[in-house]
Amino acid sequence: MKKRYIITGHGKGLGRAWYDHFKYFELMGVEVMGVDKQNGYDLRKDFDKVVALSEGADVFINNAYDREIQLKLLNRLHNKVGAMIISGSVAADDLAGEPEDPEYGQFKRDLELRTLSLGSTKQPGACDLLYLKLTGHAYCDHAHILNLTDYWLSNRKMFFVQFPNVKDITN
Repeated sequence: MKKRYIITGHGKGLGRAWYDHFKYFELMGVEVMGVDKQNGYDLRKDFDKVVALSEGADVFINNAYDREIQLKLLNRLHNKVGAMIISGSVAADDLAGEPEDPEYGQFKRDLELRTLSLGSTKQPGACDLLYLKLTGHAYCDHAHILNLTDYWLSNRKMFFVQFPNVKDITN
């Protein structure tokens, strides 16, 4: 049976990097599907449709931020997919807001806490989780994130990784 990888927010940035990376896996029989507004899926309006589409996926990459939607996807799919990779943010530490979304940090914090709860007490039937806590510059370090993703998919012994701010390391 063909494996399925679903990626939310595949149209740009890190989501695009994951999508392009896994498209090469189609040669090995993996079906790769991106889900975002660019191909007709509004995560908020089409939430139930996205959940139904994603159920049974071998890998679900929970990348697209839309307020509480990442948390809702985690809650609905953590026991309905084989593995889930979640892009988090260091904004969860200081509850930092974005000018257009002052609650951004709180939404990311809620997502992180729920992932930690699920990952630290993995229940039978729950998927393997990988939470990537990313800084602003780490979001752009696609090569390292893709390498870690590949490693984790073949060796799922961790569930939480924090990427340092690459700019801070080089200064």
